Amino acid sequence: MKSFANILCLPFLVAAVGTQQQPSEMEVNGCILIRMAPNEIVLNKPLLEWIASSTGMRLAVAKVLGTRPADPDKCNVEVFEMNVPQPAGVFQLQFRVTAKVTDRPDDAVNEAVLQATAEVFRERLNQLMIDGQRRDLSDRTKELQVRLADAEAQREDVNAKLLQLGGDDPAEAQKLLADLQRRRLDLELDLRTEEAMQERLQKLLEEARRRYAEMSVNADTHSAELLASELNKARISLETGNKSAIDKQIAEGEGRLQELQRQQHRMAETALAQEHLIQELANQSTASTIAQNRHASRLHVLESALHEQEKRTGGAQVRANERGKIEQLAHRADDQIAILRTRLIDVTQRLESLQPIRVELWR
Repeated sequence: MKSFANILCLPFLVAAVGTQQQPSEMEVNGCILIRMAPNEIVLNKPLLEWIASSTGMRLAVAKVLGTRPADPDKCNVEVFEMNVPQPAGVFQLQFRVTAKVTDRPDDAVNEAVLQATAEVFRERLNQLMIDGQRRDLSDRTKELQVRLADAEAQREDVNAKLLQLGGDDPAEAQKLLADLQRRRLDLELDLRTEEAMQERLQKLLEEARRRYAEMSVNADTHSAELLASELNKARISLETGNKSAIDKQIAEGEGRLQELQRQQHRMAETALAQEHLIQELANQSTASTIAQNRHASRLHVLESALHEQEKRTGGAQVRANERGKIEQLAHRADDQIAILRTRLIDVTQRLESLQPIRVELWR
C-alpha cells in the first residue's frame, strides 16, 4: 500500500520540482556617481563597459544572489549611458543588471546587487587608474631619493677634494705678487731717496762746521790785531807826550773798541745761528739714518715675502688646473642635485595629491 501511494504521488512531486526550477528573468537598473580629481584621466564608455562585462563583475553579482542564479555566467551588467561630468571630475553612469534566477529577489537583495556593482566599479577603476599611478609614483620617489643621495655623496667627495687643494686663486696670487713687487720698487725708491738725503745732509753739515770754525778763527785774529794796534798807538802817544794826540787816540780807541764789540756781538749771533744750523742738520742726519735703516729692514722682509709669494704663485697655477677640473665635477653635481630635487618635489606632490576614485549610488 505504501509503495502504491508513493507511485501515485510521484507525478505531483515531479511537477512541483519542475515548477520551482523554472528560471525567471530579473532586471535591476541603477545609477552611480564616479568622483575623481579633475586632472585625472578622463573616463570613457568602452572602459566602463569592459569593467561591467568582466568576470569579476559577474561573480560579484552572483555572490550577492547566492543560490538564486540559475546560471552565474548569465549575470550581466550593461552600461547604457554615461553623461558628461558636471561638475568637473564627477561622472554619472547608468547601468542595468540582468540575471536568470530561480526566484525573484526582494528589494534588499536588489539594493545589495547595486552596491556590489558599484563596489566593483570602484575597485577596478582605482586599480586601473589610481593604484598603478600610486605604485609608479612611489617607485619613482624611491628611485629619485636613492639617486639624490648618491649625487649628494658625490658632491661631498668633491668638496673634500677641493678642501685638500686649498683656496689659492692664480689670479689672486698673481695680483698679490704684483702688489709685493710694486711695494718693493716703492721701498727701494724710498731707500735711495734717504741715501741721497743723507749724503746731502752730510755735505751741508761739513760745510756748516767748516764755516763755524773759520768764523771763530777770524773773530779771534781780528780781535787780537785791533788790540795790538791800539796798544802800539797808545805807547807812541805816551812817549811823545802829545796830550791832545793821546786824547784823540783814546777817543779813536774807544770808538774802535765799541766797533769791535759790535762786531763780536754780530759774530756771536752768527756763530749761534750756525751752531743751531749744525744741530738741526745733525738731527736731520740722525733721523735720515734711522729711516734708512728702517727702509733697509723693511726691504729685507719684503724680499723674503716676495720670494715666498713667487713660489706660491707658481704652484697656484698647477693647483688651479686641477681645481678647475674638480669644480667642473662640482658644477655638474650641483646641476644634477637641483634637477633631482625638482623632480622629487614634483613626484612627491603628485603622489600626495593623488586621490582615490569614489563611487556611490545615486538615488
